[in-house]
Amino acid sequence: MDYLKVINEKYPIRKTEEQKDVFRKYVLASVSEKGIDARVEKLDKHNNVVIGNPQTAKTVFTAHYDTPCASLFPNLMTPRNKGLFYLYQFAIIFIFLAIALTPAIIIGMGILQSELAYAGIFLTLYFGLFILCFKAFTNKHNANDNTSGVATILTLIEKLSSEQLEKVAFILFDNEEKGLLGAKAYNKAHKTQMQDKLLINFDCVANGKNVVFIAKQRAEENTYYSLLKESFASNGEFNVGFYSLKDSVSNSDYKKFEQGVCCVACKKSKNGVLYTPYIHTAKDVVADSKNIEFLARSTVGFVKKIV
Repeated sequence: MDYLKVINEKYPIRKTEEQKDVFRKYVLASVSEKGIDARVEKLDKHNNVVIGNPQTAKTVFTAHYDTPCASLFPNLMTPRNKGLFYLYQFAIIFIFLAIALTPAIIIGMGILQSELAYAGIFLTLYFGLFILCFKAFTNKHNANDNTSGVATILTLIEKLSSEQLEKVAFILFDNEEKGLLGAKAYNKAHKTQMQDKLLINFDCVANGKNVVFIAKQRAEENTYYSLLKESFASNGEFNVGFYSLKDSVSNSDYKKFEQGVCCVACKKSKNGVLYTPYIHTAKDVVADSKNIEFLARSTVGFVKKIV
């Protein structure tokens, strides 16, 4: 099944609890056909979809299923260029400061001559701009972030045999867009269970032919990680790279786990910078099913090695 197409057409927005509940029911119905256990695990206000048995699984595959708000500034992802990433973040902050400070100084300190008015105007404008630019509007287009990751998980489940499915597990995390909250709650509840388990997270994996894996140090030390690297080979269409988190930057659910690994797809600029475009904007409409197929096929090869 082309899960990328189905989810984009039927469940493009998964932001409200009602929208997410409808989607969770779809996922549970879809995986039930494979005869594997699937359930919604509620932790605080976060509803994670757990497929299989993470306690006995040799490896856990994950993705977040919630979708973000629309932003006036794209969430620029440059996983192999930390300097550019932080420069972009500071540039946005500088713009907000400039916009908020100008009327605060003119009105608060100039016209009203009041430090209290100055502070009130500045804080109102600064945080108002933040909410307006990042929190106020629902994004209706989420093809890459993170419909692509969810589609990869469901496609992988479809491709694995019953015997292989017994050796792995899958988790679709809730509320990644609010600060990795679903993943944080899951790790807190299952810390002992997860601390020695390789976890591979798919996030924004279908716009770009450069497949980037970023691993935390303990994940790199896991025996299965070397098998993962063996299973993902560059070809004429996809270029695959494996990197350490200490030399990279990527913020997703994997960071909440000791042996987390992130997978993201990137484009490459003319000067060689890897980047993922259009995240959190109305232009997030590009997602290539060939990426999903490549990731799922290569991951099946990895699972065969660990079983």
